[in-house]
Amino acid sequence: MASAVRAHFARQAVLRGRALHRLFRRGGISLVIGLAFLVICFAISRTVFWMLGDGTGSTLLREGSLIVGWVAMWRPIEIFLYEWWPILGERRLYERLSRMNVRIVSGALMPGAPVEPISEAARMAARAVARWENEGGRTAATKELNT
Repeated sequence: MASAVRAHFARQAVLRGRALHRLFRRGGISLVIGLAFLVICFAISRTVFWMLGDGTGSTLLREGSLIVGWVAMWRPIEIFLYEWWPILGERRLYERLSRMNVRIVSGALMPGAPVEPISEAARMAARAVARWENEGGRTAATKELNT
């Protein structure tokens, strides 16, 4: 049972690592597209200035094209500045949980026996085991009950 809990969290850590890799790949592609679009917007801005001069309408078109170019960079910047931190934190948490010591405690405690407070890691482990068993996983205890 303890190895199943550790294996679950190790698998979750691997999945979070894959999600991080996919996010960085998507961010890189978005960055290339955004930079290309920004260059096009700069070229449009320069062309408008060259063709129309420095009037009110041309200023509006030039500045509008630059704003649109920078807005196109929003998503890549968001990915590389903010989005990857939570995924990395989850991966590190799952890696730590995959190395924890697991102790299985019977649900039937003797009356009057001191009750240890359940840590958040133990709660997460219990939920993970229950989810794993609901998905068709079998622990040694469930195998014995079913035979």
